[in-house]
Amino acid sequence: MVPVRRKVPAHERVHTELRRMILYGELRPGQPVTLHGIAEGLGAGLTPVRESLRRLTAEGALAFGENRRIMVPHLTCDQVDQLALTRLTVEPAMAARAAMCRAAVRGQRTPRRGRSGSSSRSWINPSASWRSRRPDACRSMRRAPDRPRSAGSCATFPRCWHR
Repeated sequence: MVPVRRKVPAHERVHTELRRMILYGELRPGQPVTLHGIAEGLGAGLTPVRESLRRLTAEGALAFGENRRIMVPHLTCDQVDQLALTRLTVEPAMAARAAMCRAAVRGQRTPRRGRSGSSSRSWINPSASWRSRRPDACRSMRRAPDRPRSAGSCATFPRCWHR
């Protein structure tokens, strides 16, 4: 069955593209952004561009400068420090969750080649040992002192934990 592609509305496409341009430095801090320039560059109408600029301004990705001109804001030292702290807090936790999810998915696959030192029975149902240890791993993660408090309960763990 061929997956059905949903048509993305113009304002969403423009918003996504403008956001990408800001994040990857194609629009530099201090650079003014004009409706007509963006519309022409992205091949979009003025209304989707206006809506996207409004959303990005509300999100703080764009700011009003002199004469109500929209521009990419400069980051202050405090903002850079906050971003670094956020990344140091979030990225290790997300990497650990992704690794656990990959391990769970890999544990459910049958290997194509044998492994030395393991019984053939363990390869018949390779996910059995993982599933038996999953509740303990979940409890340990809930008790972990360095776990971000926003992680919540097991219900917020990756979906692969709940199979």
